[in-house]
Amino acid sequence: MKTDREFLNAIYEKAKILEEKKINTRKKRNSFLQLSSIAALLILIPLVSFKDQILKPGPGKVNEIEPHEIRMFIMDHEEYFSQADYIAIGEEVGIEAGKVNIEIQRSFLGDINGLIELDQQEGFGSKRVLLFLKGDGKTYSLLNEDSYFIEIGEDVFQDRLGNSLNIQDIEDKFRRSF
Repeated sequence: MKTDREFLNAIYEKAKILEEKKINTRKKRNSFLQLSSIAALLILIPLVSFKDQILKPGPGKVNEIEPHEIRMFIMDHEEYFSQADYIAIGEEVGIEAGKVNIEIQRSFLGDINGLIELDQQEGFGSKRVLLFLKGDGKTYSLLNEDSYFIEIGEDVFQDRLGNSLNIQDIEDKFRRSF
């Protein structure tokens, strides 16, 4: 049998060995955490710095959304009908000295026919136009810069905002108002 001193020495030695194992395990765990943290940073830093290039779709992708023209709609053109002195369909025949020459083909409101000159710098870019005019019988001008409709089909006219009128709509408005 062992003496008390030998027994205690054996216990102290076992405790010392267990303590060294515990310290080695902590060192290993700490070094593993440090290395994994460094590895994570090495992966995340380039991803964060290049995220715009990685996440941004490249040019020419199929699912790329094109910007659309923003358009306002005036669904009822009653203000044109109530404010106009003349409503007519005409054909642009030329531009001279800051005036657009229009040959009136059909008049809906006001006694207007023949060739008239509009006080306007630019033409309409179309042969037939529906015009909402103000004037005194000798000089004519548009109510405002949007008060004309360009012919897009047979007897169908469209303004710059995409609103459409046809001859039947115009005749119906006059039948209801008079």
